[in-house]
Amino acid sequence: SAVLLFFYLGYSTPQKKYYYVMYAGAALATLTKGPIGFLLPGLIIFLFLAVTKSWQELKQMKLCSGTLLFLIIGLPWYLAMISLHGDAFTKTFLGTHNLLRATVSEHPRDNVIYYYTLVNILALFPWSGFLPQCLWQKFRKQGSWQRPDDLTVFLLLWAAIVFVFFQNMATKYITYTYPLLFPAALLLGRYLAVKGSRVFSRGYLLFHGLFYAVLAGAVYWCRFKGIAPVQDEFLVLLTALAGLGLVYAVKSCNKKYLTAAVAAMALFFNLALIPTVAVPLSGLRSGKQLALQLQNKYPEKAEIGLYGEYPTSAVFYSGKKLVKLLPQEEIEGFKPKAFSWSSKNVMPYAELKSYAGVKDNVVVVQRKALQGFMDNADTYLLLAGENKGWYIVQG
Repeated sequence: SAVLLFFYLGYSTPQKKYYYVMYAGAALATLTKGPIGFLLPGLIIFLFLAVTKSWQELKQMKLCSGTLLFLIIGLPWYLAMISLHGDAFTKTFLGTHNLLRATVSEHPRDNVIYYYTLVNILALFPWSGFLPQCLWQKFRKQGSWQRPDDLTVFLLLWAAIVFVFFQNMATKYITYTYPLLFPAALLLGRYLAVKGSRVFSRGYLLFHGLFYAVLAGAVYWCRFKGIAPVQDEFLVLLTALAGLGLVYAVKSCNKKYLTAAVAAMALFFNLALIPTVAVPLSGLRSGKQLALQLQNKYPEKAEIGLYGEYPTSAVFYSGKKLVKLLPQEEIEGFKPKAFSWSSKNVMPYAELKSYAGVKDNVVVVQRKALQGFMDNADTYLLLAGENKGWYIVQG
């Protein structure tokens, strides 16, 4: 975001020193996220210059001195890592965490065409309902099609290329397309600033109300189905109803405050979701409580076996060595290998039967993996405790 922001400041103002901040931002992005840190913003800048036919701007972009600054900031760490780790660094960092993420899905269930569409409609809400009319206004004026101004073109390219780029990556994460929220917010902010309360059509307000109804319904559905340990779901419904009432009251009385009313509703609704959904769901996904129980119940044991998903938070909070237990036939496939998702398996592991068969060994078993554990352990174990989806057993 800094790369693209300072590129446009350098492009659109006489202050060409902004380009140096652009190169520094690219170096920091490359240190943080790898080659994508300069490749993706570089692609957006290239396409913007192509669309606007502004190739002459390359003469002003400090290409030589800026590239030198980029290398001074970004290159030393990569050289140090290659020197220290050699081939292992390039295979793991560049191979697994860059090339493999692009070509082989880490979570195949999320590799669907509509994934980022849904993610960004939700992430931009309550403003995402304005997108169709905002884009229509940018390209259509007085009954004819037109090319928008340079800033609009730049923001549209920025958002669209981020979306298309990550949509075509095999591995999808909810955070990957977050960089498009910045240009989308600027586009929608400019649109609201110009149009004011006129943007709040009946269609948008209907979408607005239906969306909150769906979100509140989803909270109740999670509670009803036991998907998440939702607490005080009535607070979510009450907040949604009160917020919708506020929006429609403001629309009737003083339309100029509609934007503030919609923003306030979004804020209070999200605040209501924190205690009702976010906190209990985070507790369900964390191994902290399990770790504290292990710490209190077995203070003398430095090592404990684990069967099922491997919660790294349990390692952190317990201070104990958790050994992942596997059936004999799964061990070979689990071993870390280059250019494979198994390269992420860096935790200690052992064969299930031999570990569980040792007297006094403590094993934590995930509840949903209990049947697999019983089928493969082939030994008698005593149930010693239970904690939020985990059984603690002892030989």
